[in-house]
Amino acid sequence: MFVLLAATCQAEPELSPYLSFTVPGLDSAIQKIELADIDGDNFAEVLACDGHTVVLFSLPNDILFTDTLDSDYPEYEIELADVNRDSVADVLIGYFHRGYKSDTKVVCYDSTLVHRRLQDQVFYLSSMESCTGNNLVMLEAVDIDHDGYDELFLSSETSYYRIPYMWCETTGSTEIFHSYPNSTLKHLDIHTDGIWLLPERTGYPSCLTHKLTEVWSNIGPDYSRTSQGIVGLDTSGTLTFLAGAHAPYCYDEGGTWSESQLVLGSLIDSSPPLTLICSYSYSVSGCVIEPPALPSDRGIVAYHLHPNDSVTELWSHSTVDHSFTNFITHPTFPDQFFSMAGDTLMRFSATDGSLLRRYDPLPEGMKFWDYPYGEDEPYLVIVNHDTVSYHGFAVVTDVEVDSDNKLLPATFTLGQPYPNPFNPTVTLPVALNEKGHLKVEVFNPLGQQVATIYNATTSAGEFDLTWDAVKFASGVYLFRATVENQTATVKAVLLK
Repeated sequence: MFVLLAATCQAEPELSPYLSFTVPGLDSAIQKIELADIDGDNFAEVLACDGHTVVLFSLPNDILFTDTLDSDYPEYEIELADVNRDSVADVLIGYFHRGYKSDTKVVCYDSTLVHRRLQDQVFYLSSMESCTGNNLVMLEAVDIDHDGYDELFLSSETSYYRIPYMWCETTGSTEIFHSYPNSTLKHLDIHTDGIWLLPERTGYPSCLTHKLTEVWSNIGPDYSRTSQGIVGLDTSGTLTFLAGAHAPYCYDEGGTWSESQLVLGSLIDSSPPLTLICSYSYSVSGCVIEPPALPSDRGIVAYHLHPNDSVTELWSHSTVDHSFTNFITHPTFPDQFFSMAGDTLMRFSATDGSLLRRYDPLPEGMKFWDYPYGEDEPYLVIVNHDTVSYHGFAVVTDVEVDSDNKLLPATFTLGQPYPNPFNPTVTLPVALNEKGHLKVEVFNPLGQQVATIYNATTSAGEFDLTWDAVKFASGVYLFRATVENQTATVKAVLLK
């Protein structure tokens, strides 16, 4: 005899493909990519470059901007943001050399159909005698003063020496443009590879940076020490050191080893005190010289960031993996966070850092988290050659048992449409936890209602609705379901 022991149950969400598309106009694999919604349709445009051509692409099939890179500069960074405060997104390309040329060039374009070249400016940041080059390490736009416009951060590093054949120091600087290129908010005598915006709260810095400083010496064979740390930055440009590591680093002909490199991962709790997840990672690669014993108890560490620049450590946790990247939280998993080590995605408890699950293996390609549908939910973006795919967690519905022993949804849910993109029909999963009047409408990117899929009183349960868009043009469509005072919205792309 079967006995029902529990009234509720929940399946484990799976990371699954949500959308995949190819960026046109490129001749080879994507090297750099940025996502941003520049036309207000709640769907991200894609700025991609293959090392020769840069393309701004809008689904389903519109190329908004294209240009070729400056062949005199072998390395570059790209950014898509409104940095000159004209309410139009700008395409920025930062060029630099790794060598004895010490210039960093930033080119800014208006991304409208005019494709107007706004600025071609050459910087000599941290230029020093006997320098080995002024290398761009970060080109990023962040709204640090919460006024609705992005500030442009341009960070560069310079290595130089005082004694022949012996490196002494790697330094750098950061320029913050309040309105690029005419208004410089602050010049900082540090270089950084990341900017993390914090919630606007009294007593807290506006954002966090990852300070990088390398000081070389002749202690032992090619021995050095690397100082790294998390720094708070307020709107006036004031820096406050919060947490850090002083790590030995060694290089010889056989390889390299390094220890305790502090990397800021993610802000996982925006309610005071703010919670930061960081990684103390290390690496060893083919060294002839035997490295010292490397730490095993601080793979991941959590900090509480209090007002007035006070930091306390919550916990640290050792792991068998090293060099964690792409820290992120996901609304499906409260009090948890994600990180990657190589091609493996891992889910951790934010309470103590314990490993909860591994998602392995992931598809091959460049991987990062982004918000292609707005700031409400992150997606894992995987770039393979010229194809971009978004991966999200499948919607999971809790169920409960009614008086007739039938399983019913615990909440009202509008699931993700499939397939996506679609042509010409798309299916929408719907779950109702009680009887009610259900209305499902379709809207185009301009917010105009173009169809009504369903409009009737419906019993509780799970079912699928289908929309045939054979008469409609390609584009992004929004599906809004309403039951009593509850509303849910999802998106899908019609690609003909």
